[in-house]
Amino acid sequence: RAWWDRHFPCHQWCGHRVHMKIVSHTVTALEKERDYNRACAVYRFLLRAFPTSRRRGEWFLRLSLDLQHLGKKLKSLEVAEDAVEDPYVRFGNLHALQKRVHRLSVPPLRWRKPAIPRVTKRTPTHNHLAVPFLPSSVGRKSAVLFPSRGEACDAPASSQSSAGEKATSPIVISTDADCTKDSWTVEQCILQQYAVNGGWRGYHCEGSVWRTLFGILMWEVIFADVVDAFAHPHQSFPLDMFSQSFARKRQNIVDSHLRRLAGTIGTCPSCGGTVVPDVDEEKDDHGAKASTTTPSSSSSSSSGDDTSVDDVREGTTSLAALIAEKWERHYDKQCIGVQWKRFALEDLQQIAIGVGGKRLSKIFLAFLDGYHHRLGGMPDLVLWRHCCGQQIPRIDSWQPSTPTPCRVSVKVCEVKGPRDRLSSSQECWIDLLLSFGLDVEVFHLQELPGPTIPEKHRT
Repeated sequence: RAWWDRHFPCHQWCGHRVHMKIVSHTVTALEKERDYNRACAVYRFLLRAFPTSRRRGEWFLRLSLDLQHLGKKLKSLEVAEDAVEDPYVRFGNLHALQKRVHRLSVPPLRWRKPAIPRVTKRTPTHNHLAVPFLPSSVGRKSAVLFPSRGEACDAPASSQSSAGEKATSPIVISTDADCTKDSWTVEQCILQQYAVNGGWRGYHCEGSVWRTLFGILMWEVIFADVVDAFAHPHQSFPLDMFSQSFARKRQNIVDSHLRRLAGTIGTCPSCGGTVVPDVDEEKDDHGAKASTTTPSSSSSSSSGDDTSVDDVREGTTSLAALIAEKWERHYDKQCIGVQWKRFALEDLQQIAIGVGGKRLSKIFLAFLDGYHHRLGGMPDLVLWRHCCGQQIPRIDSWQPSTPTPCRVSVKVCEVKGPRDRLSSSQECWIDLLLSFGLDVEVFHLQELPGPTIPEKHRT
């Protein structure tokens, strides 16, 4: 492992990676045939042959599960305990293995509680909505029946059901939506629900908004002149983008960019006033969690950690102007994660202003800690609502009217169907975003019995 890190940190682009993928597909076929003995042998070979692969967490998890299928619970627990100590097991896989260690550490396998700390899990707001689903086959995305124009959907909904009680209220789907289809996806249904109840705007992006903002605002970090990072001028990302040494090699420029971002202020594009981000202040500490490890935790203490970001005083740089400047300078250039045609500049500015520069810098720290490990699991929907300041007349006519401050509210939402549940990566991202003070909701869609499915939709 030390030899790999010292000689060639970009080894994922070598020819042996092709062989690793072939063997990985082979072991998947063995598991489908329930040949767990041979599957365990292949997983042990992969873990021994590729000591720095970013897929080690997946291999450890599958090996532990296959050993349990063979009835070897003690060996399964030992594999999970070894995986938790592996430095290349990160984020979602680490969270799943930690839960597995606590689940298997019961008598007679273990008489003491494991020394591994439990993953702190913050609870988001859970909402429920019952809608009529269309019949679908296995492997296809669920679809929701869209009512005809002029009709309403009287499906019950509940909000903040953390205590187990559901407060019902009628759900009205807008008849003014520009939709010619007879059905919606579950994400489109929830987007329309937020638009009707609260005037929220949103994207079904699954993290594309955050990756686009990361690529635009951290452009100089991604394309920094680092030795052996670029082999030809047409690369959209450096060769060491997915390695753990990415942020460490660019520590100075990373620190300067994060400090500048944390010191920005939001300005309203309409009236030019200062925008107040409508997010709660951070309530819990998150420096000890494995899922929120920053690049500074693996490098020197003088790097850009959360403390240095929080200590930056509010500056005079406009966050909207900073995004617009980089947008005009780099527009339509290829960069990993950036989708120029999908998102409008004004929408990205309002989302960034609503989140705030400090919280946005902390989200970018998570990407810098391990870009590949953070790609999956982000909430499905990003929603925002902009309330521009208006003059409110005072009751006393002799007093001047006072303008209300501009406010941008941002929330993220994960949508789950009737039989879906949160994955380990999704739980880690939700816990991480909640620790930053963002508003996170999980919307559970339930099947609504009653409405008759039209004949043309039956299979």
